[in-house]
Amino acid sequence: MSKSKTFDEFPYVTAEQVRKGKSMAWLSYLGIFFVIPLSMERENPYVMHHVRQGITLLIFQMGLVIGIMLLWILGLIIIAAVGYPIGSLIVMTIGYGLMLIVGLVGNVFAIIGLVKAASGNFWKIPIIGGLGERWFGKKLACEEIKESTRRKNMYCRNCGKEVTQNAEYCIHCGVKPLNANKFCQNCAAQTNPEQEVCLSCGVRLQKSASSAQPYTGDQKDWLTTLLLAIFLGTLGVHRFYTGHIGIGVVQLLTAGGCGIWALIDIIMIATGDFKDAEGKLLHKS
Repeated sequence: MSKSKTFDEFPYVTAEQVRKGKSMAWLSYLGIFFVIPLSMERENPYVMHHVRQGITLLIFQMGLVIGIMLLWILGLIIIAAVGYPIGSLIVMTIGYGLMLIVGLVGNVFAIIGLVKAASGNFWKIPIIGGLGERWFGKKLACEEIKESTRRKNMYCRNCGKEVTQNAEYCIHCGVKPLNANKFCQNCAAQTNPEQEVCLSCGVRLQKSASSAQPYTGDQKDWLTTLLLAIFLGTLGVHRFYTGHIGIGVVQLLTAGGCGIWALIDIIMIATGDFKDAEGKLLHKS
């Protein structure tokens, strides 16, 4: 890993995050397997850099497949309407050849990205890297960058006093530091129970697992939904499972929106933003 390049271009990342993240970051370039690092290393900016590129590259490759299908359909329409098979074959051959070349370039990028990610390098794919930051930068980058640049210590969300980062209980009030909603854990500014982001420092307010959303017994399982979306997403099975019957029917009839809609659902499920038909977040057991 080129240390100077990595930490000059990405000053918010630490060497420890790169060391831990590179064991999973390479999965970002293996198609749908990007959900593994996305769900398991959500707060690691090194991993998320490669996840953004992997998702963008996958969308790009899926677009090529859809484009090839459309070209073949266009060729068949020309044959049926004009009766000019040679012209339609020329259109299909040229289009298919161009897309094949672009597809091979995409596969080469994926292989290079895989090797770079596994070796701890912040390699940015030409065009794809920029598109990934533009499309997913706000969703998959801002939160972990803010969290990774946070101070060493934190503040108890119950009493506002400073405690160590990994403290199990606050030494001032005896409450778990994140098991309240009165203060920001980053700057100690007062907060309201409904707030998701601190208005003083901009950091997302953290909550303990017990206080984030109590399990009521009727929430759909996160892992089950994710697996259904990965393997049966084009049939809308995960939507039926979570109670979105109408959307499930639409995805069934459109093959998951040609796969794009199903891919978006997979990203939402992996990042914890997907909700069932009653507006409840999925339960992680």
